[in-house]
Amino acid sequence: MAIHVGRWDCTTCGYKGVLGPKTECPNCGADRPKNVKFYMAAEKDIVQDPEVIRRAKAGADWRCSFCGQNNPNDVQVCKDCGNPRSEADKQLAVKTYTTADVPRSGDGTKDFSKLKEKEAIATPPTSKKGCFIGLGIIVGIVGLLVLLALNKTVEVTVKGFEWEQSILVEEKRNVQEEDWSIPNGGKIISSFQAIHHYDQVLDHYETRTRTEQRAVGSEEYVCGQKDLGNGYFEDQYCTRTIYEDYQVEYEEPIYRDEPVYQTKYRYSIDRWFSISPIVTQDKNHSPTWGNAMHIRTSSSLREAGRTGTYTVIVQDEKNEEHIEEIPLSWWQQLEIGDNIKAKRGRITGGYRGLYKEEEQSN
Repeated sequence: MAIHVGRWDCTTCGYKGVLGPKTECPNCGADRPKNVKFYMAAEKDIVQDPEVIRRAKAGADWRCSFCGQNNPNDVQVCKDCGNPRSEADKQLAVKTYTTADVPRSGDGTKDFSKLKEKEAIATPPTSKKGCFIGLGIIVGIVGLLVLLALNKTVEVTVKGFEWEQSILVEEKRNVQEEDWSIPNGGKIISSFQAIHHYDQVLDHYETRTRTEQRAVGSEEYVCGQKDLGNGYFEDQYCTRTIYEDYQVEYEEPIYRDEPVYQTKYRYSIDRWFSISPIVTQDKNHSPTWGNAMHIRTSSSLREAGRTGTYTVIVQDEKNEEHIEEIPLSWWQQLEIGDNIKAKRGRITGGYRGLYKEEEQSN
């Protein structure tokens, strides 16, 4: 297992990249921080010297409880103050990391002046004046839309009526159709065999190859690092299976579409079809339906429903006429000369139509 030289940053002067085993900052002479953070600066910092490897594996450094100096594990007297090692002197933590979680930087001092400058560029100060202007514009737009939607009530006078009524007519015709069964009322003309659907039927097999994998062994690989608590890191290994590709022959079933025949019928049957409606229309207040006598006396015709549209012509205070479609029940109640309520835009002054019948009394 390879041993790597770690690094730590001086939190006193901000010096970065102090060699892990060093217990004092080469720039300011300060001791390692109490909660020092070791990190790996480069994978290539591999220890080759057997004596250094021995010291790295000797155990985590210990911190003198009297003066705070870091000492190697195999030293029993603090090299700084001479205080003998005791139970009060705690060893630095040993930590294990996955490859992705290995620390790559330390706690060196940041250039806060540049940081603030970047933050100022990224997030310019918000102007309260600009916010108030934007809010005022939004409120103004909403207020304008509300004003434009306001109506005022005006009276209009009924000047005339128009109507159009339609009797929908259907005609019975005898037609020929084909289906897998004869519906009620149908009369068979002929029958024949036709393809109803297809079944998938095995036709043959074809020899083909596919790529599969098989285990051929195992290997160890570096899957993490152990912080030895003394400025060194040690490779951590995991085992994984080695696979190889190989070709396998197999028989692929090939299917064909096999038609399935069933009896199909050709038959005649009476069907109803829409034809031209009977339409009546006029400009008065007396709607009438068209003559449907021939429908009632014919076995090949039938009435399929009745529809109508009813419009009223009104004149406003500007002597402008407007035509509107209204329900038949209200249309029948109105008379020429009646005054009814309509809507006009309060701001725009445009005509916006009649109020509904139930709103006329409000």
